[in-house]
Amino acid sequence: DERGPGSVATDVIGSAFDQNGAQPQNPDDLEDGFDIDEADDGDILVSIVNSTASGNFDEGVDLDEEGTGDIVLVATQLTASGNTDEGIKASEDVETEAGGSIHVEMRNVIASESQEDDGIQFEEFGPGDLEARVVHSTVQNNDGNGINVDQDGAGDGVLRLQKVTFGGNGDDDVDADGVEVIQVP
Repeated sequence: DERGPGSVATDVIGSAFDQNGAQPQNPDDLEDGFDIDEADDGDILVSIVNSTASGNFDEGVDLDEEGTGDIVLVATQLTASGNTDEGIKASEDVETEAGGSIHVEMRNVIASESQEDDGIQFEEFGPGDLEARVVHSTVQNNDGNGINVDQDGAGDGVLRLQKVTFGGNGDDDVDADGVEVIQVP
């Protein structure tokens, strides 16, 4: 949690954030695998390579930014499977609508078997933009949508999909609100 004017920058390589939340400190707020919250000015800058965030009692990867900064997520060979809530989630300005954008690049990602929600969820509520690209990835067997993207503010939204395998999701493979979806075979 970063509550001042600074940013959070992380490089994660070959790590496992699995099976968290079995003994929560607060039963009303179960634990995620990898969780960053940033408020006020500053960005969330995350690179994840060859890692897992699976079997957690809430989200696998949970990035929340509620100030004027951006979320930048680059994930390669990330598996988020069997989490209770979303496998991978990035939310910008959930309550404040202060500004900031979401920029995501994902390659060789597996987001599967989320038990009560979407495999991947990106939400941008303020005036910033949402730009996401998912390549050579598998998004399947999630209780909710495979990928859920929302651009609810004044900014633009684009989701680019290339060679993404979907199947067995409880709702839509892709649910987009205010986001243009460009799919390349």
